Amino acid sequence: MPAKHPEKDRNFDDLSQRFTRNIYDTPKGRLRLAVLERDFGVIPNNPALDVLDVGAGQGQFGLWLARQGHGVTLVDVSGEMLAKAQTAAKEQCFAIQPKFIQQDLWSLCKETPPNSCDMVVCHAVLEWLEHPLSAIVELTKLVRPGGYVSLLFYNVHGLVFKNLLRTNYKRVLNGDTKGQKGSLTPINPLEPQAVLTAVEHLGLSVLAHSGVRVFHDYVLDREQQRRDYDSVEALELTLSNQEPYRGLGRYVHVLVQKPL
Repeated sequence: MPAKHPEKDRNFDDLSQRFTRNIYDTPKGRLRLAVLERDFGVIPNNPALDVLDVGAGQGQFGLWLARQGHGVTLVDVSGEMLAKAQTAAKEQCFAIQPKFIQQDLWSLCKETPPNSCDMVVCHAVLEWLEHPLSAIVELTKLVRPGGYVSLLFYNVHGLVFKNLLRTNYKRVLNGDTKGQKGSLTPINPLEPQAVLTAVEHLGLSVLAHSGVRVFHDYVLDREQQRRDYDSVEALELTLSNQEPYRGLGRYVHVLVQKPL
């Protein structure tokens, strides 16, 4: 298994406030949650699942799962992010109280026994790792047969398309898809087909495959982005699992099931 890479894998203690301001408290975050909640509708809600939310951040999705009655452990390497999740949890009611662990992904995979949970959720994490495909292998080992793995990752095609619209032609010609230090652009945007191939090699069945924000972020006028949110969400949900729109999503969500 790959070693921990603390000098390369990203910790978000220094960017917590920017995530809140630029993503979680905006239509971007609402659209992400809308697609995820739709995709998770394919999973029976009864009985409650034992869920590991790896890279849980401020807990937006992990706490949503907990409100559905699942037993969720929220894990993040960032103490600042995890503290925000704990604060949010205090204001909500749960049938099973969520747990919180500050730990990096690699240590968690090393210390957690195989086949020990019903679901692993890993959202907006892989693209910040030096070895994202290896992480998929290790996370899958934690899931019991018949369990689920949910992967949400930054789409390299969406990044290239956004750069084209911004006329950043040199970056595209040079194959420059790496984020700059201190930015919210990930260090390792992923090719969706590479992720799909990886889960196929692991024998996982794809239950849902969706693009997230397949057109919203390409509206360059931010005032226009905010217009008529209900119509935007309806169209995003309609187009999110249709090609060619799915392939241009800023993020891609893949929900898979482990064989029995």
